Amino acid sequence: MTDETIKEAAAEAKRFLKRVDEYGDGTTTSEYWHDNIKRVIKTKDVIGAGALRRSSMDLTRALAKMRRY
Repeated sequence: MTDETIKEAAAEAKRFLKRVDEYGDGTTTSEYWHDNIKRVIKTKDVIGAGALRRSSMDLTRALAKMRRY
């Protein structure tokens, strides 16, 4: 474990937490009818989910790198 890997993991953790905050804020809900069925779409949830998953994967890799000898 080096200072560089610790700093990298900390930076990824901050980025992940930033994405979590963005994901939970102000989702836009759209409603429409199709074939007599009401559909609801949350646009920011769809867009933000990919960024949240990606930052989660990057954090996991940084933590694994930090644990190596």
